Amino acid sequence: NHKNSAIELLKTIGIRVPWTMVFNQGQANRNGGSLKLDDLPPDLLYVLKADGSSGGIGVYTNKNLGYNLPSLRGLVSALRDEDRLPCRFQIQEFISGQTMGALAVFGENGDFKVVTIHEQKIENGRFVSAQWRRGLQAEFASRVSEVYARLSSIEGLRLRGPVGIDFLACGNEIGVVEVNARLTGSGPIAWLDRKSTRLNSSHLGI
Repeated sequence: NHKNSAIELLKTIGIRVPWTMVFNQGQANRNGGSLKLDDLPPDLLYVLKADGSSGGIGVYTNKNLGYNLPSLRGLVSALRDEDRLPCRFQIQEFISGQTMGALAVFGENGDFKVVTIHEQKIENGRFVSAQWRRGLQAEFASRVSEVYARLSSIEGLRLRGPVGIDFLACGNEIGVVEVNARLTGSGPIAWLDRKSTRLNSSHLGI
């Protein structure tokens, strides 16, 4: 269930993810306290995400601008001094793009149905709302279905029920930043938005 493990799994099945390094503070402390920030590429911008982050809580984005390496070191140092550095976390490449989400429901046999593909509204690194649009659903349907199909093909994973993904859309490419094997905040909002749109269209005879 750990998000760190999910990112590593996505890499192994060929799903595009932003450059990501996972950290275990407890392990680092046992190894002399080094978190090996020097291993990070110096020319990228980054975000820091707690392993248990949800809805943007526990995610540090520098006001959606990303951190360069010196400012990231300062953030990690400050969080450590204040005893607020998560035990497990990711440092992930900051990519500017359209922030999207999707929700699928998995059946007993590993089959799935994509319920919504939606835009996520993010303010200061926090999720505030979601919006479903027919055009977005159609535009990203095949690429999102491919992600879920690859997840479904993993032997022994046995996904059941709602599974949400968060991804960034950059041109014709998508990069998956999170997988949540549960009902997420944006999924039900987008589903209700989709149902409302359909009801309004039916009422108006569209």
